Amino acid sequence: MRNAKRWLAAMMSASMVLSSGGVATLASTMSAYAAEVETPDEVLDDELVEADEDFEEPDSEIVDEAADEIEADEEIVESEEAVEEEAEAEDEYEEEVVEEAEEEEFGLEAASADEAMATETYKIVDDFTIPDQEWTGEALDLSGVSVLQQLSVRKVGAEAEGTLLLTLGKDYTLEVTGSEKTGTATVRFVTAGEYANDKISPETKTFEVVESTPDATYEVKDLKEEFEYTGAPLTGNAVKEGAYLVMNGNTKVEDTAWEVTLDKAAKNVGDTAKATIKLKESGKEVKTVTVKVVKADLSKLTLTATNTISEEYNTKAHEPKIEGVTVKKGTTTVGTLDAADFSVSYKDNIEASEKAYAVIEAKSTCKNFTGKGKIQFTIDPHIMNKDNDNFTVTDGA
Repeated sequence: MRNAKRWLAAMMSASMVLSSGGVATLASTMSAYAAEVETPDEVLDDELVEADEDFEEPDSEIVDEAADEIEADEEIVESEEAVEEEAEAEDEYEEEVVEEAEEEEFGLEAASADEAMATETYKIVDDFTIPDQEWTGEALDLSGVSVLQQLSVRKVGAEAEGTLLLTLGKDYTLEVTGSEKTGTATVRFVTAGEYANDKISPETKTFEVVESTPDATYEVKDLKEEFEYTGAPLTGNAVKEGAYLVMNGNTKVEDTAWEVTLDKAAKNVGDTAKATIKLKESGKEVKTVTVKVVKADLSKLTLTATNTISEEYNTKAHEPKIEGVTVKKGTTTVGTLDAADFSVSYKDNIEASEKAYAVIEAKSTCKNFTGKGKIQFTIDPHIMNKDNDNFTVTDGA
């Protein structure tokens, strides 16, 4: 600042010299001033020296205090950042809690909706025990177990309506758990079809999975594979009739311990079905065979004419017209024969008798019957003078 003032004074003097017309004097004046005044660089150096001389080392206590304040400020900043992070974490936790609550509420609502849809509960009426099942190392399939094929149930609250039979595969399915190892396993009844929104009570039954034992051998004796037409679908009991089951070659199995099932209906001549022979308790299959419906033998059936037969002795062979034939087995009608289905001949048909016969033979074109059968009819004795008859009966050649 001091030199600046000197330069300003020199410039003012130069201005005055010029105004008086003395150039030489100006030069002389400036040279003299220059000798006295420092250059700007020199001025700057001087000022730096002065500033350096004026600088004093700060007090170490002040420096320490300043450092402590800075460190405290940094800690405050870090603390504020930690508080912010904690607040953010709390916000995230609250959002998660809200989401979980909403999900739980939705789940409860869904469960309530499911319960609301479960309109009826059906209680199992007849208690039963699932037989022990042999361990196989895999999950067991109980769909073949006899006692699980149908459930006799009664609607809770509507007992007066009586019982219903629910059928496996149609009205409910089986869900088996815990059968991969020996011990107690569970089967759950899962409603299906028109009962899908209802419940079965009790919902589960338990059974035992036991160590497998050496397989017994079974053999079916006297099982037929062809069955005569009856007019009704063939049944497992009809296939079983007359047959018996032997275990290990010499032990007859009780008839109530085994059964025969068919995979489809077989009614008309030529129809076939697969028959499965199996043990009732375990569902173990013993044998499968193909059974077939064949023509019924008229000789084993009862035949009657569809029209009325009334004959009176007249010394001649009686051959009443047979318009059609009704075929029965016992009291059950098996079918009928039209005139085109059979031919007829007669036996013991001359003398008065209660045992005259029309012999009915099924033609090869007859759809459901084969063989021969008899229709019995009566030849009443002749009443003399009836209607003024005057014929005589004589012996002789």
